[in-house]
Amino acid sequence: MKPTRLLIVDDHALVRKGISMFLEIEESIEIVGEADNGHDALRLAKVLCPDVILLDLVMPQGDGLEAISQFRQELPDLKIIVLTTFDDEHRVKATLKAGAHGYLLKDADGATLLQAIQAVQKGNAAPPDHYPIPA
Repeated sequence: MKPTRLLIVDDHALVRKGISMFLEIEESIEIVGEADNGHDALRLAKVLCPDVILLDLVMPQGDGLEAISQFRQELPDLKIIVLTTFDDEHRVKATLKAGAHGYLLKDADGATLLQAIQAVQKGNAAPPDHYPIPA
């Protein structure tokens, strides 16, 4: 089975590098690139063709909701997992309604992150028991 191609998008370099370092030992994941804003992420995604994007919700250049809408329009097969510090229900619902496939908090452990990536790659919401997609 080929590895899941992952693009990491966060305005904090330390967060991007930490996620990359954690996942680089996982044979089922291939980190294809990193970006620090939604605009660069869209440009890179068109070139690198990731299967899944790990996307911060709040960034200086182009917020996450705007980026999700652009990804859904231009790369409809791309799976999107939002990774953020915001846990209020309004943001969760808005994000999932915009087209994200999963919503994780940055305090999630590595196993949860890996499970989320694997779940969305298989076509499931992530994590299914924590933030279900609103009706």
